[in-house]
Amino acid sequence: MDYLVKYGEFEGPVHVLLELIQNRKMHVSEVSLAAVTEDFLKFVSDHALSHSEMSSFIVVASTLVLIKARSLLPQIELTDEEESSIGDLTERIRQYQVVQRYAELLAPMYLKNVSFERITKDTAPVFAPDPQITSTGLSGLLESMLVAFPVLEKLPEKAVKVVVRLEEVIESLSKRISAGMAFTSRDMMDSYKNAADPTERRHAKVFAVVSFLAILELVKKGLGNVMQGNQFGDIELT
Repeated sequence: MDYLVKYGEFEGPVHVLLELIQNRKMHVSEVSLAAVTEDFLKFVSDHALSHSEMSSFIVVASTLVLIKARSLLPQIELTDEEESSIGDLTERIRQYQVVQRYAELLAPMYLKNVSFERITKDTAPVFAPDPQITSTGLSGLLESMLVAFPVLEKLPEKAVKVVVRLEEVIESLSKRISAGMAFTSRDMMDSYKNAADPTERRHAKVFAVVSFLAILELVKKGLGNVMQGNQFGDIELT
């Protein structure tokens, strides 16, 4: 893939997001980010990315899914870190938009009306060491460099614990609605609201977001129907 700008934090995912927002003629906001989430996820699935690129895209995609979930499940409370991630992504896109706008203005001026031309001289390299450079001095410098090297510290390894799998939730919901039983957003939010323990509450929030994604996938595949009586009302899957 070829990106127009790739400098520092202005890299692939941000560039793709801004293009998606501009194609929909929307302003940069949480609302527009929620709207282009599916387009962004489709872009990721349709392109072969390197491991380094994929890691950047996954970070952005997970933030978009969180924004999308909050826009449809406003009862979910976000941690300070999650709020910071959303704000950081929105600000990065705004900054990139400014950079892109000025880049388009400066591009026609590039190499026009150059005041100082670059002069190339063919000069043979000359090795002229300073008289103060001696074998003893170099030995001392090398020794001080070796002493200054940081000691490698082996960090403890931790396994990532999977709280719930999307495939398992999709299968569970499929069986439930196939048996004629409805599933509502209230079902997944009750455990979140009633959780007193912080760990239990965190797991319940993850389950609520994953359940929401499972509902979207079932509707997308035509395996279920959803109804919502009013804005921010209960979502029912049948």
